[in-house]
Amino acid sequence: MSRSWLRRYAAALTFTENVSASWNPGPSIPLEFVLRLTYNMGTMGFREARQRLVRSLLAGNYQHEIREVVEGKNLLDTGEVSPDEVVALLQRCRGDQYDCAPHHAEPAVPVHVFRPVREGEQWYVKAYLLGKDPDGTDAAVFISVHKSGYTYRGRRR
Repeated sequence: MSRSWLRRYAAALTFTENVSASWNPGPSIPLEFVLRLTYNMGTMGFREARQRLVRSLLAGNYQHEIREVVEGKNLLDTGEVSPDEVVALLQRCRGDQYDCAPHHAEPAVPVHVFRPVREGEQWYVKAYLLGKDPDGTDAAVFISVHKSGYTYRGRRR
């Protein structure tokens, strides 16, 4: 899917809270695109999620989700990657390298997934926000920070 195609449809489509049951987008709009737009209605988008995660990292206001196997899955937790490196990864990420899905244990919690590419290698950053602390900074919980194992050859993304 090209970005210009998405921009045209995003500009042409207007969603309201109660979309008519008779509304039919037609066969030219992929169902995945419609579901992604409707699922994320009312929640924060890519830029806001990225900004809030960056602010929490810079303020040192972050935690790591407890998991049985940490090695290789959360390089931020093991100290192999610094918070500044994760900030650089997040700032490198584009909107088409972002997704938001419910947490597996608590569906009401949106989990933000970033897949930036650095030096030809794709990374995987998965986190969620706990909300603001009394001082106004966001608290974040990082689930995963690691290389995805996918490499890009040729043009750099």
